[in-house]
Amino acid sequence: MAAPSFARRVTAIPVADVESLRPMWIRTTLVRLALACLLILVLALAFVSARMLEPAKASLLPEGTSAVVILDVSLSVTDPVFRRIHNAIKMISEGGQGVGLVVFSDVAYEMLPPGSAPEELKGMLRYFKARSVQDPDLAVYPLSPWSAGFSAGTKISAGLELADDVLEREKIENGSIVLLSDLDTAPSDESVLSQVVANVQSKGIELRVVPLFAFEQDLTFFRQIVGKENLITPPQLAAQNRRKAESTLFGANPSMLSLLGGLVLFLLAANEWWGARVEVPRRAA
Repeated sequence: MAAPSFARRVTAIPVADVESLRPMWIRTTLVRLALACLLILVLALAFVSARMLEPAKASLLPEGTSAVVILDVSLSVTDPVFRRIHNAIKMISEGGQGVGLVVFSDVAYEMLPPGSAPEELKGMLRYFKARSVQDPDLAVYPLSPWSAGFSAGTKISAGLELADDVLEREKIENGSIVLLSDLDTAPSDESVLSQVVANVQSKGIELRVVPLFAFEQDLTFFRQIVGKENLITPPQLAAQNRRKAESTLFGANPSMLSLLGGLVLFLLAANEWWGARVEVPRRAA
């Protein structure tokens, strides 16, 4: 007894002039291959377009510029300012934008040149994260490398002057400066600071100030010398982030994704139209 065959039974019609159908077979095969390649390409473009729908993140650094961050490390900067500095540095280090770094108290020191990889900032995060101690109300921070060299005084003008010199030294035309500070500069520094700010802005350097729990009188002084629009507070940054997310989600990307989706449907329909098998109707008995 012969073993049963599980091979698929195909109903075929014997054709004497099969060679005459070869051009049509070749054409259909090429059409299906071309449609398959186009479909793969469109699906890849749709994938990239869908990834671009992710909400854009607001940045502390002005876009399209080579920024130098000025970080206040004077003794007046303590917890909870340290925690906000930690969050700001973490945000910048994950932003993907090259950055320079200047730290200051009464004197300033360049830690990173402009254009450095933002990941270089992650090494500083440990100095602004409190250690675990038995007393939950006590915040203890690691000893920083600058604690011995910097004094308790604060001269914001020193950090701003050094950042300006760094941008000029590197011959950076699209430079910007971002100041992270509690804005508590020495009274004797205020007149010098006003002159330095005016000099920086006259060069077309974008100056952004991020107050870290600053007193109202210090905020008022900085509004006068840098302009209210150049002070970026955390609530403003959060609002900016929401606006960027909305502009991304409801901008040009969704229409592009819809167009690509329609093109995918068109290619599938074209494949069924041009690449379908020839159907031979059965003759009625």
